[in-house]
Amino acid sequence: MFIEELTLPLDRLKGLGSETAKAFAQLGVYSVGDLLLHYPRAYEDRSNFVPLEQARHGEPVACIVHVKAHDFIDYRGEQVLKAAVSDGHSDAVLVCYGRSFLQQILAIGQKIYLYGVFQFKYNQLQTSSFDIEIYSPEPENFNKILPLYNLSGSLSQNKVRKMVKQAFELCPEHIGCLLPEETWQSLGLPPDKRQCLHQIHWPNSWTEYHNARSVLVMEELFLFHLALLWRRHQVQQKKRTAHILPMQYMHSAKMRLPFELTEDQNRAIEEIVLDLQQKYPMRRLLQGDVGTGKTLVALLCSCPLIEEGRQVAMMAPTELLARQHAQNAMRLFEPLGIRAAFLTSNIRSVQRKQVLQNLANGDIQLVVGTHALFSADVEYADLGMVIIDEQHRFGVMQREKLLAKGKNPDLLLMTATPIPRTLALTVFGDLDCSMLRQYPANRLPVRTHLVHAPNIAKVHQFVAGQLQAGHQAYYIYPLIEESEQEDLKNVQAMYEELKNKIFPEYKVGLIHSRVDEEEKRKTMAAFANGQIQVLAATTVVEVGVDVPNATVMVVEACERYGLAALHQLRGRIGRGDAQGYCFFVYNHLSEEGKARLKVLYENLDGFVIANEDLKLRGPGEFWGYRQSGAARFRLADLESDTDAFAQMRTLAMQVFEKPEKNSKIMQFLDKIQQRAGESMY
Repeated sequence: MFIEELTLPLDRLKGLGSETAKAFAQLGVYSVGDLLLHYPRAYEDRSNFVPLEQARHGEPVACIVHVKAHDFIDYRGEQVLKAAVSDGHSDAVLVCYGRSFLQQILAIGQKIYLYGVFQFKYNQLQTSSFDIEIYSPEPENFNKILPLYNLSGSLSQNKVRKMVKQAFELCPEHIGCLLPEETWQSLGLPPDKRQCLHQIHWPNSWTEYHNARSVLVMEELFLFHLALLWRRHQVQQKKRTAHILPMQYMHSAKMRLPFELTEDQNRAIEEIVLDLQQKYPMRRLLQGDVGTGKTLVALLCSCPLIEEGRQVAMMAPTELLARQHAQNAMRLFEPLGIRAAFLTSNIRSVQRKQVLQNLANGDIQLVVGTHALFSADVEYADLGMVIIDEQHRFGVMQREKLLAKGKNPDLLLMTATPIPRTLALTVFGDLDCSMLRQYPANRLPVRTHLVHAPNIAKVHQFVAGQLQAGHQAYYIYPLIEESEQEDLKNVQAMYEELKNKIFPEYKVGLIHSRVDEEEKRKTMAAFANGQIQVLAATTVVEVGVDVPNATVMVVEACERYGLAALHQLRGRIGRGDAQGYCFFVYNHLSEEGKARLKVLYENLDGFVIANEDLKLRGPGEFWGYRQSGAARFRLADLESDTDAFAQMRTLAMQVFEKPEKNSKIMQFLDKIQQRAGESMY
């Protein structure tokens, strides 16, 4: 029996109320099987007890002590208990902030288990971060390695631990693993997955934990790679007639360009066109650094399908970006007789009705828009290709809904966030990949400066010089308005200061996510044509905004952003012939923060930056925010499990090539695909 088949609902567990069930649902836990796969995020080693004298180094330790005395201190008008404890050789103090109920438990003379982080303060060893349990021969939460879980809502660690123990009581005595039998034998692994699951939740030793983790990681990676192969196979089963596409529209569009394409762009176009001519739909990722011309490549590659009489839909995550793509497409295509249109939810009803009618009858060959492209009332005459910009900002089902508007259309995903090779293979292992690294020949590298916040006045002076020379500037802020929780500059207040105090002689614009879409459009249009010289904004301008005359950007509180986001912002300037300058303004930096900004300062290559960001932050945090498509393994880690990653990829390919020999695994995979109800794309 496979663990994923343990679909018993959580209400089979005792003591599970509606609030607890709701909290589990927020973690994606709906069944007993889900709960067993809700692995600990960390552990507290309470298996070894040490003397208090060893608890001086800021590391959490477990001790056995007895309570010697009580004292009280006044803290913000409340009496706070200070319990003096001793292990017979050394003394310490437990400071019980907000835990007055502990006075009864910590009775003088009481023997207790103690786990905490100690520091030497006020000439005594003390802790205010601790956990206790009354001494007994068989303690509940001591003398063991204790799991710590991700929580939500009303859940507590003890609650989750009790529920996990109940889940094990309900699961079968034996749970088979999906790795082939010969693999178990050759690697010397135990064949019982139930044992591994129990040891990952309740390891008796670190050796036991690592052995159990190895088994579960290998199975996880094996199934992941097998699923990628399966989904690629499903796409390739969607047969069509392979043929040579007409290229006259593409040739004419290239001839109209005022510059030569880079070698990378030409290579990517060749790869994509070759895919479009195959006997099964294209599934390709086009990734490139900011300013390397991904959108132009995508538009040129749509020409052969349009010339053949089919339609192309390009979807972008924001109306601002979609509108810019639509304008670029119209400039490129209308002289060729190709009709392009713009469609979002904010288009007026009369205009929208006309666009929908022209899409349905085929009069529009290219449509650019946002989520509105897959609305229920949108029909296409013959949708031949879907292009998705900033693909990680869309969910799997959103992409699938747009693809469903055509008959097995080709799919081109684009991202301006350079993805390290290991991460790309993991997240997009079933996609072919084209890469753009070269910049246009006339592009000058942006000069980057790191500035401590107190020196911001010097930055304003430099910006003033750029404005006097006829150029424009961005000022980027982390917050829209003032926050009680965070003492940071906000774009609303700084817009007023920039307009009235710092640059009163220039026109200053404001843009952020809460600004009305029509107002955004007007502001960006005014900035693009030079009517606005300074634009105060949030990261809403991170992707796609192209104003060649903007030569300087100031990013406040840069320590708040990931390297990828900062690199994206920097890519908004220096897009013309003039030199670009970017000032990253920081408030307080940790050692890690200094290391990260140093990477950004020393590198302009987004792929180098992405690799360093992955090393510094790890794959889980690389994306900055949880994006659809980001690596989310339960246990596996791209850095520490590299060998297992490659090994299981090879094994999955071997199994997939011999489905008859591994029919049980393939049947299970088919069942999981049907249950998921969605494709990889």
